[in-house]
Amino acid sequence: MTKPTVIDLFAGVGGLSLGFELAGFDVKIANEFDPSIAEAYTRNRPDTKMVVADIRDLNIEETFSEYVGKTTAVIGGPPCQGFSQKGQRKSINDPRNFLFLKYYDVVKFVKPKYFVIENVPNLLTTENGYFKNEIVELFSGLGYAVNCGVLCAADYGVPQDRHRTCIIGKLDADEPVKLPAPNGRRATIWDAISDLAYLESGEGEEVSRYRLEPQSDYQRMLRQGSVSFATTSRPRTQRSRLNGSE
Repeated sequence: MTKPTVIDLFAGVGGLSLGFELAGFDVKIANEFDPSIAEAYTRNRPDTKMVVADIRDLNIEETFSEYVGKTTAVIGGPPCQGFSQKGQRKSINDPRNFLFLKYYDVVKFVKPKYFVIENVPNLLTTENGYFKNEIVELFSGLGYAVNCGVLCAADYGVPQDRHRTCIIGKLDADEPVKLPAPNGRRATIWDAISDLAYLESGEGEEVSRYRLEPQSDYQRMLRQGSVSFATTSRPRTQRSRLNGSE
């Protein structure tokens, strides 16, 4: 059975790509402008074509012509520094805020069935919603039904209180795609890392053993493809203090 296909823009080290791969998608091509970050992406997924370039310098037709009419989804997180709560220029004057227009150009050319944009929550409110309204208007003009909202990673089993804007568009649809409801799979930091070895000051990469066999479904998921080693190299009292017992 042929897998649904993805183009990943502003790909970074591949967080969105990984999520879509876990959901059964095949990431055909990715674009990242930072060579060292692109190298990390490629080491984890050598079968995905990586285009290392500033998206503003790409010839979109030459780069993506073979994917027209063959792509299920275009995904990506355009740079968010201009929208960030920690940024100093959360305004219409920050040129980084307009890189979503290059994302739009790719979607306009490739015409995928879906597109997904992720960004910081301030994307929806900066300049009184100017950027949100611009995105909705532009993609609606291409025939996409658009939905957007803020999701929290902790509501979907990730041990992190991380809020992100999610914008989803579906081509030629009467109704937009509904944002996913929380799945009730809450995970804690202890669920995620309680099996890791304890490091003394100065220790690092040379310590590669797990302390315990997987203690949770989350740890079993994270260990896919790795070799499991248990070690008792740390005293029991140290382990006990970390889990809150005597």
